[in-house]
Amino acid sequence: DNDGNSYVDDVFGINAVTNSGDPMDDNGHGTRVAGVIAAAPNNGRSHVGVAWNVRLMALKATDAQGNPRNSAIVQCIDYAIKNGAKILNCSFETSHDPQLFQAFQRAQKSGLLVITSAGNFSSNIDNPQLAVFPAGYAGFTFNLDNILTVAALDRRDGLARYSNFGTNNVHLGAPGVEIASTSYLGDNSYDTATLDLTLLDGTSLAAAHVGTQVPCEWVEASHPSYTLYTSGTTGRPKGVQRDTGGYMVNLAASMKNIFMCNPGETYFSTSDIGWVVGHSYIIYGPLLHGMATIMYEGLPIRPDAGIWWSLVEKYKVTAMFSAPTAVRVLKKQDPAYLSRYDLGSLRALFLAGEPLDEPTAQWIADALKRPIIDNYWQT
Repeated sequence: DNDGNSYVDDVFGINAVTNSGDPMDDNGHGTRVAGVIAAAPNNGRSHVGVAWNVRLMALKATDAQGNPRNSAIVQCIDYAIKNGAKILNCSFETSHDPQLFQAFQRAQKSGLLVITSAGNFSSNIDNPQLAVFPAGYAGFTFNLDNILTVAALDRRDGLARYSNFGTNNVHLGAPGVEIASTSYLGDNSYDTATLDLTLLDGTSLAAAHVGTQVPCEWVEASHPSYTLYTSGTTGRPKGVQRDTGGYMVNLAASMKNIFMCNPGETYFSTSDIGWVVGHSYIIYGPLLHGMATIMYEGLPIRPDAGIWWSLVEKYKVTAMFSAPTAVRVLKKQDPAYLSRYDLGSLRALFLAGEPLDEPTAQWIADALKRPIIDNYWQT
């Protein structure tokens, strides 16, 4: 016990049932949940975790039959808080206990997000008579806002037949039917159909899928979105701060009403991501509108003058945003590159950043046979 925390050699976590530093799984449930979260990729196995680069802290609070002990859960919560855990998976159901509630309160105050399972009894857990915990601590009179409760979904995104549900105490659903994962039977053991073992069901496995899902953080419209430093024409860097509300509302509106794009389509801005135009229309604008966005860094003629148009063809780009200077560079190249690719998805090319001269506009319009929109004002 080098660190004097009462647990000997707690390198990987603790076993709060035996008060030791050996959290070895003797039931299998914890290993299955951990495998959904963080099983290693690219090892020839048929399963990979949803966050395979995450660091796991093993905290054992159940006996060999999988029964949780509230006093052990309290120990595990306090250990997680003390050792800097960010997310606590609680894929279990237990009864209410004042000391347990106080432990989850401490987790709330420390900023620890708790992901818990809704339970497997096909019950409405908004009913106090059917409540399970820690899910119940999110509602009723407890109202802990750091608890996120997960129901199980089937392969058609419907509520799994066994899953608990509720409009107040259940927050979202995740896959929980026919789930492959790791097994506690060996270091390289998996529970998968390919090994003639049964795939797994349960809200515990659904909760394990949800480590990166967190509720929206509501902020004032004037809350800063980002600060971007630019030299402009003075050579002296200036930090330009964008707000959240007006900036994002206008970007979303421009994607629909100016660029005439629809959610699900693909947008391609060739601007530099370090400039506000690139920051706005490579990242924020398309994603706010529910579109895919292409991030491309490089010249329009490397490796050849067809690179942009190959991306338009490959990703079915519907709207493209560039600058007149780039078009003038392309104008000096072999025009055959413009007819080599299928540009049928492209509806229009928007040009901004500087004045667009008529010969350049006419040349690219003739080459693409698409409308060329001069939105210099947008700069």
